[in-house]
Amino acid sequence: MYARKIADDHGVSPILAPGMKLSVAGHPLHTRSLTVSTLQREDGRQQIDAAVIDLRKCGFVPVAGFLQTSGIVHHMTLEGTIDPRTRVLEHFEGAQSTRPFQPCALTRGECCSDPLPRLRRLAGLRLDGAFVGHLREAFAGPLGCSHLLTLVQLMASAVPYALDLDAAQPEAARIRRPQEPVFHRAIEIDGYELDAERVQVVVQLTDLHFAAAPEIAEPMRHFGAQIEVRISATVDLSRDMALGSLSGSERRRDFEGLEQAAFVDRTADLRFLDGQGVMTGVSKRVLAAFGDDSRDIAMRDALLMLAPGFLQCLASLSERWPAKAKADAGLLGVTGQADSCYMWRSDGPLMKAGAAAAWKK
Repeated sequence: MYARKIADDHGVSPILAPGMKLSVAGHPLHTRSLTVSTLQREDGRQQIDAAVIDLRKCGFVPVAGFLQTSGIVHHMTLEGTIDPRTRVLEHFEGAQSTRPFQPCALTRGECCSDPLPRLRRLAGLRLDGAFVGHLREAFAGPLGCSHLLTLVQLMASAVPYALDLDAAQPEAARIRRPQEPVFHRAIEIDGYELDAERVQVVVQLTDLHFAAAPEIAEPMRHFGAQIEVRISATVDLSRDMALGSLSGSERRRDFEGLEQAAFVDRTADLRFLDGQGVMTGVSKRVLAAFGDDSRDIAMRDALLMLAPGFLQCLASLSERWPAKAKADAGLLGVTGQADSCYMWRSDGPLMKAGAAAAWKK
């Protein structure tokens, strides 16, 4: 009632229009948040900041000789500088304030941050169609961190897209003060356990393009344009983790049409993923369906985050892992796929420890 009174006092309806809401059910498992922001600098460059946070909402997971708890399990960031005229990354590096593995006896002193210096090799590269190939050569699979890899891939799509949006504006709208925001993308992925065989995954993307504004201005003077994407899907754990029940909608708003803009149903455009296994092949099919069409970049990028977000939900099926690890008293508990990242590389200490434990049994 209090929220309704505040809304009424400000002339805002607290009831969202049909098509704007995502209907969710089941037990909350996990939230993954990915953000990419750009900021104007004094020297004409733009500052890039990006972050991925994984919030496990229940249980604990026996992994690599330890017990990983619920709460924030990953908090990793990227920081860089780009010249908007040449689109060259002039500075780039990553950090991990919360990471899965710390240096210890089992890891032989290794940790998730060991490959971070490899990200600096991307400085000097242009954010264009060839960038992702260079990224894979520098940081994919056993060379890097899968979570930061996902974040860099999102950054490599979002920043050129933001620069294109900005370039399409009148010149006066692109003259910004130092430290004035240019663009912000947020993608939130949430997983819910519907029953023993199904997990619902929902994705929400919000792109906000900022308009140049005076130093002291009303909040909406900063509003340039917004794109929102909403996606819901189920994953059938008993049927090769197949995707189903896909639905999606999208809304685009600018300042002039803010009040009239409505969500558009995009469900028909997502049907190609019905029955697709979520563990492999999703990205390839999404890229084939949407490509580089600027009108579909937001929808494409939201769909590309669905599979890696779902993988994080699996660890939160909390009733399964402890009993499984107790029955199979190996050293490592839950393990990652071989060569999925630096810590789980085939010749690394964790994989060797797992092989040794299996041999002793």
